[in-house]
Amino acid sequence: MEYEGLNRSLNFLVNVRNVIVGALVTGLHSQIKKYRKTKWADIKHWFYCWHVVKGSKAHKELELVVMQKELLRVIDQLSPCQQTSALESYLKDVCFFAPKSQHFMKQ
Repeated sequence: MEYEGLNRSLNFLVNVRNVIVGALVTGLHSQIKKYRKTKWADIKHWFYCWHVVKGSKAHKELELVVMQKELLRVIDQLSPCQQTSALESYLKDVCFFAPKSQHFMKQ
């Protein structure tokens, strides 16, 4: 099914719509890998990260973190764009080089 869908889609985009396809992202289907190599060798082929790591130990540990009740409760309120990490990083550096525990008097 994936092969047929990719075949039809690429043929339509390239041959009918004259779209230049530079990259393709798919799962790890061997049929698709072979098809891309033989017919569309000039297209860069990427794999979904999810398909590569979903059974790994790292995935299981990440799942433990992201499925915590507190995170799930507030996730819809997390800011999608404005973050304070740059400011926090800057202030951390300031505190490292000029710690609050030391006072410098202007003379």
